[in-house]
Amino acid sequence: MGLVLAGLEIPRMKRVARWMPMAVIGVLFASPWLLGTARAVAGGIDPRIYAVSYGWSEFQESVALAGGSPTTAVAFGWMFWVIETDGQTLLVDTGFADPTLAAAWGIRDFTHPLERLKGLDISPDQVDGVILTHAHWDHIGLLGSFPNATVWIQRAEFDHLTRLFAGGDHTEAGANRLTDLGALALAQSEGRLRLVDGEAVILPGVSLELTGGHTPGSQIVVVDILEGP
Repeated sequence: MGLVLAGLEIPRMKRVARWMPMAVIGVLFASPWLLGTARAVAGGIDPRIYAVSYGWSEFQESVALAGGSPTTAVAFGWMFWVIETDGQTLLVDTGFADPTLAAAWGIRDFTHPLERLKGLDISPDQVDGVILTHAHWDHIGLLGSFPNATVWIQRAEFDHLTRLFAGGDHTEAGANRLTDLGALALAQSEGRLRLVDGEAVILPGVSLELTGGHTPGSQIVVVDILEGP
């Protein structure tokens, strides 16, 4: 398995609160844009997994982490993930590129996620698939940038988002945006949307599992490597 992490200094990480799920690497550390890689083979497939960071901010531990202190700040990385396996390039979430939102959330060293992909020699039209853990703006905001990608999202999440904007009289609902529903609708009209009911294997060694909790259709992505899932 190969790992890449953008150059962000993350002093320490604890278990992430259920309401703010994110994929957590065992150790996050300051690094150049591309790190050395460690490889693992599972079932004849040689996956590479990249953690791609595009900024960082600070929150009170009690806000960002389970059991955290209300008086201590913790660094929080804004990331999406790239999986290269079985001849496919997949994104787990897309990040977002709205500078107004970035400023509002106090994100430092904010870089357009597509620039980060460019650093991996990946262009938007080379992305074969996008797996959405859920439909909040910071996870789905650039979905429309990948015209050739098959999109996987839990049916419960898609239905929830559709219900939120059924009245057609508002463009935002909490952390959800009508424009992101539009990107999903476009993928559906082009035959690229895959609605998942619970669990699914989408490629050899890559599976999806419904967790719920954070949103009605939150899901996790499991990648099999030599050491296990």
